[in-house]
Amino acid sequence: MVNFLSRIAGKPIPEDRVDIHGQMTLIAHFVQGIQFVETAIVEGLYPQAATLLRQEHEIVAAVEEYSAGRRKDAKTPFATIGVLKNMGQVYGDLSGAAHVSQAQLLKNIVIMEIGEKRGPSLLPIYHKDLSQNLYALHVSYITMIAQLADEVHRGLTGEEFHEDELKLLAIAKKILIDSGLMKLETPENAEKGGE
Repeated sequence: MVNFLSRIAGKPIPEDRVDIHGQMTLIAHFVQGIQFVETAIVEGLYPQAATLLRQEHEIVAAVEEYSAGRRKDAKTPFATIGVLKNMGQVYGDLSGAAHVSQAQLLKNIVIMEIGEKRGPSLLPIYHKDLSQNLYALHVSYITMIAQLADEVHRGLTGEEFHEDELKLLAIAKKILIDSGLMKLETPENAEKGGE
């Protein structure tokens, strides 16, 4: 994605295309935050990772709102627009962790046992399954924003992803699907809300 964005960075955008200016600004913010999300997950800083993932979700939603002509400045984007249509529960869970409103979840993340001693650890504790799920969500947001960036750029210039970039996106999705961390929407489960 960075390769693709570096190819399109600095290309002129007509001044009257406020939508594209807004979309490209949001996409740039998304890319700038990728490293911080990954660091938070790897370091076991899960509430912080949830906050950053929630922001990634909102950036994807805001880019979609621009595409639909529905983006309003100073308003939180609609969390289930476009590619996010079946992700309301995910957004709610991220919000709960980000706003530290799910006490049991927060407790489970920091509780440590040594012998008979049990209590919250001041150092982050790594949880493999939670890390994998958060990282899978992060990668899925990256694939979404990459596809949206491609649509925005294609609409402006007619240029598309290179073949190797398309292959990388397909590989990322396949890994997520094969590991059970992402489901592909089919006509059958689309009627059931993507389950």
